[in-house]
Amino acid sequence: MIFALLKLPLTVFGGVRQLASQSFFVAVLFSVITWTSILLYGVFYWNYIPKSSHIFPVHLRFESKACPGGFCDYPMANVTIVRPGQDDYLARGQRYKMYLELEMPESEANQRIGEDCIAVALLSFVNSYS
Repeated sequence: MIFALLKLPLTVFGGVRQLASQSFFVAVLFSVITWTSILLYGVFYWNYIPKSSHIFPVHLRFESKACPGGFCDYPMANVTIVRPGQDDYLARGQRYKMYLELEMPESEANQRIGEDCIAVALLSFVNSYS
Protein backbone atom coordinates (compact mmCIF):
# COMPACT_ATOMS: atom_id res chain seq x y z
CA MET A 1 0.00 0.00 0.00
CA ILE A 2 2.77 2.41 0.89
CA PHE A 3 4.58 1.54 -2.33
CA ALA A 4 1.41 2.35 -4.29
CA LEU A 5 1.18 5.75 -2.58
CA LEU A 6 4.82 6.46 -3.36
CA LYS A 7 4.29 5.65 -7.06
CA LEU A 8 1.15 7.84 -7.27
CA PRO A 9 3.00 11.17 -7.83
CA LEU A 10 5.11 9.57 -10.54
CA THR A 11 1.99 8.24 -12.26
CA VAL A 12 0.20 11.61 -12.05
CA PHE A 13 3.31 13.48 -13.19
CA GLY A 14 3.77 11.05 -16.09
CA GLY A 15 0.15 11.62 -17.20
CA VAL A 16 0.59 15.41 -17.04
CA ARG A 17 3.85 15.16 -18.97
CA GLN A 18 2.17 13.01 -21.62
CA LEU A 19 -0.76 15.45 -21.86
CA ALA A 20 1.64 18.40 -22.18
CA SER A 21 3.67 16.71 -24.91
CA GLN A 22 0.52 15.76 -26.83
CA SER A 23 -0.81 19.33 -26.52
CA PHE A 24 2.52 20.71 -27.73
CA PHE A 25 2.51 18.31 -30.70
CA VAL A 26 -1.06 19.33 -31.66
CA ALA A 27 -0.16 23.04 -31.38
CA VAL A 28 2.94 22.62 -33.57
CA LEU A 29 0.98 20.57 -36.12
CA PHE A 30 -1.80 23.18 -36.22
CA SER A 31 0.78 25.96 -36.66
CA VAL A 32 2.54 24.14 -39.51
CA ILE A 33 -0.76 23.46 -41.31
CA THR A 34 -1.87 27.09 -40.87
CA TRP A 35 1.38 28.61 -42.17
CA THR A 36 1.51 26.13 -45.07
CA SER A 37 -2.01 27.08 -46.12
CA ILE A 38 -1.18 30.80 -45.88
CA LEU A 39 1.93 30.27 -48.03
CA LEU A 40 0.05 28.24 -50.64
CA TYR A 41 -2.74 30.83 -50.79
CA GLY A 42 -0.17 33.61 -51.27
CA VAL A 43 1.56 31.73 -54.11
CA PHE A 44 -1.80 31.04 -55.79
CA TYR A 45 -2.92 34.65 -55.40
CA TRP A 46 0.37 36.03 -56.74
CA ASN A 47 0.35 33.78 -59.83
CA TYR A 48 -3.30 33.55 -60.85
CA ILE A 49 -5.20 36.60 -59.61
CA PRO A 50 -4.73 39.58 -61.96
CA LYS A 51 -3.80 43.03 -60.79
CA SER A 52 -6.70 45.23 -59.78
CA SER A 53 -5.95 47.93 -62.33
CA HIS A 54 -3.77 48.66 -65.32
CA ILE A 55 -3.30 52.22 -66.50
CA PHE A 56 -2.13 53.00 -70.02
CA PRO A 57 -1.94 56.37 -71.75
CA VAL A 58 -4.04 56.69 -74.90
CA HIS A 59 -2.68 59.12 -77.47
CA LEU A 60 -5.25 59.87 -80.18
CA ARG A 61 -4.00 60.53 -83.70
CA PHE A 62 -5.99 62.85 -85.89
CA GLU A 63 -5.37 63.70 -89.53
CA SER A 64 -6.57 67.16 -90.35
CA LYS A 65 -7.73 66.74 -93.92
CA ALA A 66 -10.26 68.96 -95.52
CA CYS A 67 -13.35 68.55 -93.39
CA PRO A 68 -16.40 68.42 -95.68
CA GLY A 69 -19.44 69.76 -93.90
CA GLY A 70 -17.52 70.42 -90.71
CA PHE A 71 -16.97 66.71 -89.90
CA CYS A 72 -13.47 65.28 -89.91
CA ASP A 73 -12.03 61.79 -89.67
CA TYR A 74 -12.32 60.02 -86.37
CA PRO A 75 -9.31 60.19 -84.07
CA MET A 76 -7.74 56.76 -83.54
CA ALA A 77 -5.30 55.24 -81.07
CA ASN A 78 -3.48 51.93 -80.75
CA VAL A 79 -2.64 50.86 -77.19
CA THR A 80 -0.26 47.92 -76.80
CA ILE A 81 -0.98 46.11 -73.54
CA VAL A 82 1.75 43.44 -73.75
CA ARG A 83 5.09 44.59 -72.42
CA PRO A 84 8.34 43.34 -73.98
CA GLY A 85 9.53 40.14 -72.32
CA GLN A 86 6.14 39.23 -70.86
CA ASP A 87 3.88 36.54 -72.25
CA ASP A 88 0.46 37.51 -70.97
CA TYR A 89 -0.17 40.83 -69.31
CA LEU A 90 -3.88 40.17 -68.91
CA ALA A 91 -4.84 36.77 -67.52
CA ARG A 92 -6.84 34.51 -69.82
CA GLY A 93 -10.35 33.67 -68.74
CA GLN A 94 -10.65 36.72 -66.45
CA ARG A 95 -13.27 39.41 -66.87
CA TYR A 96 -12.05 42.98 -67.12
CA LYS A 97 -13.82 46.31 -67.06
CA MET A 98 -12.33 48.99 -69.28
CA TYR A 99 -12.74 52.66 -68.55
CA LEU A 100 -11.59 55.52 -70.75
CA GLU A 101 -11.20 58.91 -69.19
CA LEU A 102 -11.38 61.38 -72.04
CA GLU A 103 -10.53 65.00 -71.36
CA MET A 104 -11.60 67.47 -74.02
CA PRO A 105 -11.67 71.25 -74.08
CA GLU A 106 -15.09 72.71 -73.34
CA SER A 107 -15.47 74.74 -76.50
CA GLU A 108 -18.68 75.61 -78.33
CA ALA A 109 -17.68 73.35 -81.24
CA ASN A 110 -17.25 70.35 -78.93
CA GLN A 111 -20.57 71.07 -77.22
CA ARG A 112 -22.35 71.27 -80.61
CA ILE A 113 -20.96 67.88 -81.65
CA GLY A 114 -22.53 66.24 -78.61
CA GLU A 115 -21.69 62.92 -77.02
CA ASP A 116 -18.77 60.74 -78.03
CA CYS A 117 -18.95 57.07 -78.94
CA ILE A 118 -15.92 54.87 -78.36
CA ALA A 119 -15.26 51.63 -80.25
CA VAL A 120 -12.79 49.11 -78.82
CA ALA A 121 -11.29 46.09 -80.60
CA LEU A 122 -9.08 43.67 -78.67
CA LEU A 123 -6.54 41.85 -80.83
CA SER A 124 -4.23 38.97 -79.96
CA PHE A 125 -0.61 38.53 -81.09
CA VAL A 126 -1.71 37.30 -84.52
CA ASN A 127 -4.11 40.26 -84.96
CA SER A 128 -7.20 38.15 -84.47
CA TYR A 129 -10.07 39.27 -82.31
CA SER A 130 -10.15 37.70 -78.87
